[in-house]
Amino acid sequence: MPRVRGRLFTPGRAYVKERFGEKGWQRVLDRLAPADRQVVDGLIPSEVWYEIDLYNRFYDGILTEFTGEQNNLAFHMGRHNAQMNVPLFHRMLMRFGSPHGIFGRAAALWKEYFDEGRMEVIERGENYDRIMLYDDNVRPWFAREMLPGWASKVIEMTGHEVVTVRLSATHEGTPPCYELVAEWR
Repeated sequence: MPRVRGRLFTPGRAYVKERFGEKGWQRVLDRLAPADRQVVDGLIPSEVWYEIDLYNRFYDGILTEFTGEQNNLAFHMGRHNAQMNVPLFHRMLMRFGSPHGIFGRAAALWKEYFDEGRMEVIERGENYDRIMLYDDNVRPWFAREMLPGWASKVIEMTGHEVVTVRLSATHEGTPPCYELVAEWR
């Protein structure tokens, strides 16, 4: 069974509580099965591995509950995830002052969070990277919105301005792959 690190749950929980309050958090919990509620509402150690199905049910619940209340919800949650996790777990990468420092290590970073799939930079320009994500377990909202949100926040955190961060293509296959373009100035 594919797994994710606990550090991917806490930014989602924090975002819901900050944006929608305790009542909003309870709405999310009400969407989840009791066993899922117990995990996401309890202590979530950042280094512990959890089944990816729990991760997907958790974020599916958040998105189902609040998409009508906030546009681009998964994008904003991706930004929040970067804001919380990158300085905490990848501080040394920020010192390079360029998004290349983070995106160039995409494969290693992916394995810090997900135990299956991979991410790699397939093209690097002076102020852009093309990144491929290969994973059978990625939900469409992750590739289309959450990952671009994360990448846009990383660009800003390195002191650059976002020109574009977008999913540029989806390729069928096993595993399916998603092509992301991140450009900055």
